Amino acid sequence: NGHFNFVDASEICATLPTKYTNYGRKYGQLAQADNIFEWLFLTAMALENDYDEFFMGIRFRKSVGFERTDNLRLRLAPWDIGEPNLKNGNCVVLKIGRNGPAWYIDDCMKRKPIVCRLTNEEPMSMVPQTVRCPDGKEDWILGETHCYHLVSNTSMFSSGFKADHDCFKVSIKVC
Repeated sequence: NGHFNFVDASEICATLPTKYTNYGRKYGQLAQADNIFEWLFLTAMALENDYDEFFMGIRFRKSVGFERTDNLRLRLAPWDIGEPNLKNGNCVVLKIGRNGPAWYIDDCMKRKPIVCRLTNEEPMSMVPQTVRCPDGKEDWILGETHCYHLVSNTSMFSSGFKADHDCFKVSIKVC
């Protein structure tokens, strides 16, 4: 039926370039978005193809936090309100809901449609993470020097210089 769990979907995407050799040397992986342009393209293609949800190439592991299947750091994290909720699972899912596209956490064993990304960039070899977010903050997003989380409290919304200050105020140093 074209729906697979996270591990099977990852394997299918990884072997995709061997089936389509006319595209040259490419590497396959579950969908990723590194910037707002890729995010817009990805969500537009999902809408055009009637996909309302699919796995992103990102999962959570307690020992390292959120990790991409290509081992790069997260550059974009458009979480929905109340997310990431690790009680629901460990895999990141893009859902297109009433309020637009957003990330949710879901069970990695659930079966979902597959969206793959073909890229010229070879996936990085596994590099052990030397830093991580502190205990109790594992669901935060690991940045270069701080861990961040999405605040969905409207009374805390700010913009401009104040937004940078407020973000710094609630972020924590990486261990």
